[in-house]
Amino acid sequence: MDYKEEQQQELEALESIYFDEFEKLNDEPPSFRILIEAQDPYEDFGDDEPHDIIKCYLYIEYPSTYPEEKPIMEIQDYEGLDESDVSTLLEELDQAAEENIGMGMVFTLSSQLKETIDNLAVERKEQKEREEEERIRREEEEERKRHEGTKVTVESFLEWKARFDQEQKELEEENQLKQKKKNEFKKVKNVLTGRQLFEQDTTLLDSDKAFAEEGDVEVDLALFEDEMDNLDLSDEEDEDEFILANHLTED
Repeated sequence: MDYKEEQQQELEALESIYFDEFEKLNDEPPSFRILIEAQDPYEDFGDDEPHDIIKCYLYIEYPSTYPEEKPIMEIQDYEGLDESDVSTLLEELDQAAEENIGMGMVFTLSSQLKETIDNLAVERKEQKEREEEERIRREEEEERKRHEGTKVTVESFLEWKARFDQEQKELEEENQLKQKKKNEFKKVKNVLTGRQLFEQDTTLLDSDKAFAEEGDVEVDLALFEDEMDNLDLSDEEDEDEFILANHLTED
């Protein structure tokens, strides 16, 4: 077999088939690469939105005895693929090359690679659709539950009733405590100073006059009245002491 002739014929055929996708790299050893791009699975639905692209270059280098031995193959400059994807694709290409030893195989290999990444693009589209359907289903289920409410059982009702009773008890105790403090405040507020008692209860003055009129003690009440008018009592304790002194004139 004339290996050079076989290789040259295949190269010419590949250039005419792939045209813009074909890129010749070296003459010796002959090497080139072919751009392989997956078809957009959304294209048939008229969806103009941008989607993930899957594409790569299939690098081929002819050994001196090709096609009686497998070509050297690499996947270069890939997009939409990860290391695991690339490893799997190369394994599949190597298996196909084994099955086609003895004949020009690059077109077969590139066609297989194209079909594989087309299928991968479709699988990813279907996965996204399933995820979107699941998301919608969950949202609808949550919306249904919000409108439906929680089903009440005997156990759940008793638990709720116990919590409700405890909350009511705590609220009642809190209100009672507030009322108690309020009543204590009112009591304190209603305690009158000595001066306030003297000013509000005129019977205190009358009792002093009656006591003086009994003759046991002579008291000039006019002096006390004048003194009360002129006395500046700023401290409530002093007022109480003054009133107490007024009652104890017999001493």
